[in-house]
Amino acid sequence: MSPLTGHAAWGWSDLLRCHRLENPLLLQYVCYATWGAGYAALDPRSGPDGSLVLVVVANLLGIVAGNLLNSGADVDTDAAGGDKRHIAHAARRLGRRRLSRWAAVEIAGCLGLAAWAAVSTGKPLLVLIAALLVAGQVAYNLEPLRLKRRGLVGQIALGVQLGALPFLMTHHAAVPEVAGWALVVAAGFAAQAVSRALWWSVPDVGADRVTGIITPAVLRGTSWTVGAAVWANALGAVLVVAGVWAGLGAVPALVAAAVCGLVLVDQVLLRSSGPRLWSMMPTGLRRPGNMVRAVLANVALAAVPLVA
Repeated sequence: MSPLTGHAAWGWSDLLRCHRLENPLLLQYVCYATWGAGYAALDPRSGPDGSLVLVVVANLLGIVAGNLLNSGADVDTDAAGGDKRHIAHAARRLGRRRLSRWAAVEIAGCLGLAAWAAVSTGKPLLVLIAALLVAGQVAYNLEPLRLKRRGLVGQIALGVQLGALPFLMTHHAAVPEVAGWALVVAAGFAAQAVSRALWWSVPDVGADRVTGIITPAVLRGTSWTVGAAVWANALGAVLVVAGVWAGLGAVPALVAAAVCGLVLVDQVLLRSSGPRLWSMMPTGLRRPGNMVRAVLANVALAAVPLVA
């Protein structure tokens, strides 16, 4: 019998684990889903609109549906990794078929809500962005593309899916068109999401290597991957600060620079700790304190428009 036949008893806690809805990641997903609306709040053309709620929910569904696909696809890898075994156990109890059905419903909800918002606002681009988000999740997690096992391409794809597309969808829902400065901010958030994908992949290098997942850490080594994560974060910080300065002014840009700078310094200090700490769990790069600081930084970036 396959370990993913779904015959074992399952509980709602298993579904939460496979969605990655345990704290602090839930708060991070809310940031991804709402950032764009926050950065549009000061635009005189924006205002309260029910379609914005539809788009935020569509974003959340598109993001967590990808987590379900990942849980089913990565069950063997997660079972071989230290801090992800609980996800593998949950995925085995749910079964691949049930995970696929849940993901399909959530993907349909994402596209349906985006289409509803597009029709009600006359903005067909909303559906296109939602479709790109869904297509990216499928391409990253499932064969035949399975971008996760294709080196740096996978991390870049994941960064665009989480950092740029949800931002652009909620931003465009709030304003008639996306300004150039907002595109720069979206690119910065994408680069920072690429950095996190690289950073948090390092502790998985052993399990990924054993199960044939060719991440940058497997292909180029952990030292290169950690260094690349720092450079990606630095690039993201520059883009976010430049975009905020152009769109919202100097004071919000200084706040954004302070937040991005703290995260970057944290990364540099951990990078200097050496490979032994990088691979240790739970005291390595993905230890709870690091994740909480990263999520709090996202919350602070979401609040940047408030000081404009």
